[in-house]
Amino acid sequence: MGNELTNLNKMLLFGFILLPFLLVSGPFLSDLITVLSCFYFFMYKKIKLSFELRKKEIIFFIAFFIYLNLNSIFNSENSLISLKVTAPYFRYLLFTLVLIYFLYKVENFKYKFFYSCLICLIILLFDSFIQLTTGSNILGYPIYQNRISSFFNDELILGSFTFKILIILLCIS
Repeated sequence: MGNELTNLNKMLLFGFILLPFLLVSGPFLSDLITVLSCFYFFMYKKIKLSFELRKKEIIFFIAFFIYLNLNSIFNSENSLISLKVTAPYFRYLLFTLVLIYFLYKVENFKYKFFYSCLICLIILLFDSFIQLTTGSNILGYPIYQNRISSFFNDELILGSFTFKILIILLCIS
């Protein structure tokens, strides 16, 4: 049983390192890695909510989460649709705890994650340059509505994704 958990821990670590690439592929794989890692750490690692974070930040996040959900229930015309949007925000706290666990407990995780983000950004920028010069990218996606989209095809999110990856890179460096 202990060896299986170690293998699962390595698989989730590998998924976390590949997270920038999984985000490019779409929301399913990145959300799957996030949910599986949160489930794994609550079930097997027994992370306490005070792990490596000050209790004030966690209490603030939980209070904000409760505020969002209460606001969705009482101030929305359609409470169920609003709750579908706000209820999953709790996974961001869990995601942060898992990320902090990897940062503190896994040797060289910061460097591996940094280089993963950097390589993903370089590939996106290279593909965008190809799409700009030839009219289509490596996969054959054409320029959509006079905007370069790289691997995102008709989702015009290349700029925001690049900006967010750059922020992560700057924070890690």
